[in-house]
Amino acid sequence: MKTLNLEQMERIKGGTSTAATVGLMCAATLYLSLSVVFAPFAGATGAGCAVGLYALHTWSKQGIDVNEI
Repeated sequence: MKTLNLEQMERIKGGTSTAATVGLMCAATLYLSLSVVFAPFAGATGAGCAVGLYALHTWSKQGIDVNEI
């Protein structure tokens, strides 16, 4: 079995990107807020959307590549 050194392990990618996850959260907020029955649940996803957008903005401002997280 091949072993990886530290530099190779830092470059392993997997899962969805942070921006895609935040985008899905914001889309869910929009969808829920436009529905009549599930509109009260839009607050929960709205909080996740707001925090996610703030985090993406802050990380980008600090020079952190948000697509590598």
